Amino acid sequence: MSYSTMTLLGPDDDWAAHELDGVFLHDKRLDKRAALILQTLFRQTTESIPTACHTAAEVKATYNFFSNPKVSLPALLAPHFQATLQRVRREPVVIAIGDISELDYTGKQVAQDLGLIGDNHTRGLFLVPLLAITPERVPLGLVDVYSWLRQPSAFNAQQRKRQPLIEKETYCWLWEYQQACQLAVDAPDTQIVYLTDRGGDLFEVYYEHFQRAERPHAEFVIRAVAHDRRLCATNAAGQEQCAHLFAELNKQPALAEISFTLPGTAAHPSRKVKQTVRATTVMVAAPERPDHSVADTPFNVVLLTEMAPPAGEEPLEWMLYTSLPVSTIEEVQRVIDIYLSRWDIELFFKILKSGCRVEGLYLQTPDRLYNCLAFYLIITWRVLYCTRLGRACPDIPCTAVFTEVEWKALYLIEVGDELPDKPLTLQAMVHLVGRCGGFIGRKGDGEPGITSMFVGLRRLYDYALAYQRFGPEVRRAFT
Repeated sequence: MSYSTMTLLGPDDDWAAHELDGVFLHDKRLDKRAALILQTLFRQTTESIPTACHTAAEVKATYNFFSNPKVSLPALLAPHFQATLQRVRREPVVIAIGDISELDYTGKQVAQDLGLIGDNHTRGLFLVPLLAITPERVPLGLVDVYSWLRQPSAFNAQQRKRQPLIEKETYCWLWEYQQACQLAVDAPDTQIVYLTDRGGDLFEVYYEHFQRAERPHAEFVIRAVAHDRRLCATNAAGQEQCAHLFAELNKQPALAEISFTLPGTAAHPSRKVKQTVRATTVMVAAPERPDHSVADTPFNVVLLTEMAPPAGEEPLEWMLYTSLPVSTIEEVQRVIDIYLSRWDIELFFKILKSGCRVEGLYLQTPDRLYNCLAFYLIITWRVLYCTRLGRACPDIPCTAVFTEVEWKALYLIEVGDELPDKPLTLQAMVHLVGRCGGFIGRKGDGEPGITSMFVGLRRLYDYALAYQRFGPEVRRAFT
């Protein structure tokens, strides 16, 4: 991968100030405090706020910041969104991945002011971040964040169906796609592809793309629900279609066969998967809506069906809806590759919950909680960025991400030899950070994972602090 200056966000000393550059909290002292808090929480990501802040005065200042009425999640994230846009503008293609996650605060004081997230006994909030990444899986940052609290419904199922979409929770998928389209408007030289899983299989999204055909818009790749959609009599080219989608797909010839290894889980071991690939363009009949807000819409469909699955296993089948071309196997492969990058949003949520431990925050009001979440959303992106950039740009100097003190301290502790004449490569540095967190680095182990990077980054801060206080430069100054 070739990299540009925008990809390199500067070492730890610089990145927090860069991501909050231009933050406006109506008080310069608050603006300055925001960058300090972001740096502090990042350096001790897995620790509680009192542990990360070290001193009683710093702890009090941090909690006072979260409580300040001038501080809000939109104001804190606005400069990060702008920084993301600047990075997006320097890329030819960007994938905007969306998904929903529940944050559970049941049993904490703040829970009484939050909404339902499951049964009547679990309370929390719903979070919908839109994450921009490159096709090489380097995360560029958050495009926007949507959140809501679920209140007990006064409507039955039939009444809810008649509600306008904007009053439903499923509106979040259309909102995400509209934000991706706005990103396409703001970055006109970059192709934006909106990507999400089956929850986002919403006809309004496809119709929105159709409506924007003559204006700047985002393309889409969405894994479909196994629903046999009703088709129009003819497609956009005037060719006759079957009455329903599955029949239309099954009459298409197989474009190719693909093979890959399906990762194992606790319940199922990894296994080889072989799938046939079919693709076509269809004109889908509009579903019934009380306000008649949608009409018949064309889009492309890719169907991947497993051949001869093991005994007792369900065939692995993916159906992808897309606005990207699918007339050749190369075009279909690109759609599949884009869909496979959806795993990055799952990693994002894993970092946010398991690494940053945001569900363990003890903040007494929703406003304080949201203000703190703003920092951890940026930190989550930063950790994912450090992990991914080492894979995408392994040979660049590690000083693109880490400070001189950090790489020197880590090298002396993990390797123990004299320092090299020039900084390590980024890949070598990421491997050392991972080693601090338990990454062994045996042949076949691949690259360090999220958990080892989390632990390693936390220890790296301690090593760097010790190096600053007691390292070779300090000792020479006293001899």
